[in-house]
Amino acid sequence: MKKSVVAVIIIVLVLIGVWAYFSIFRKHIAPEIKVEPTCTTLEGFNSYPWSGFDNDSIRINIEERDDKKLTLCPPGVLKIKRGSDDEKAFSFILRNLNREPTDFTYIVEVEPEYNVTAKCSRTLNKEIVNGWIINPAGSISLEPGQKSENPEIILLDIPNDAPLCILPLRITVKLKSGTTYDTQMMVFKITD
Repeated sequence: MKKSVVAVIIIVLVLIGVWAYFSIFRKHIAPEIKVEPTCTTLEGFNSYPWSGFDNDSIRINIEERDDKKLTLCPPGVLKIKRGSDDEKAFSFILRNLNREPTDFTYIVEVEPEYNVTAKCSRTLNKEIVNGWIINPAGSISLEPGQKSENPEIILLDIPNDAPLCILPLRITVKLKSGTTYDTQMMVFKITD
C-alpha cells in the first residue's frame, strides 16, 4: 500500500514539474500572443527569436466570423517601405468548419499566374520573391468549429534594393488528403 502511495506522489510531482516547465517556457521564451477582436497592434512580437525584425509591434487579425474559413490581416494592401522594418508581416486565422477534427497544411507563395518579371523587374522572378517569405508553409490541427488560438504570422524579409512594385501572395490551405480547403490573396506593395 505504501509503495502505491509513493508511486502516485512521484507521478503527481513529475506532472507538476512538466506543467511548470512548459508554463515558464511559454511565458518567458515563447510568450503567447493575446489577440483582440479586430485588426490591432500587439506589443512583444520581438520576443520571438525567429522574428529577426526590430519593430515593437505587428498587425494581426482575428476577425470574429463563424462562417469564414480563412481570415487575413491586414485587409487590403500591405504597404512595405524599402529599408524599413515596419509591417514586414501579415497574419491569418483559420477556422475548422468540418464536422470532425482536421489537420490542415498551408503554403504561402507568389500568385502562380502573376508574371513578376513583366510586372516588377527583369531581375526579379517568383523564386526570388518566394525566398522573401521566411515561413512559407506550416500545419494546423483544429477540432470541429474551432479557430486558431493564435494567428499564423507570415514574416517577410524584403531586401532594401527590392524594386518598387505590387506583389500578390496566395495563401492556400489544404486538408491532409491534399484537397484545397480555402485560398486567399494577400497583396503587398513595396514603396519608398
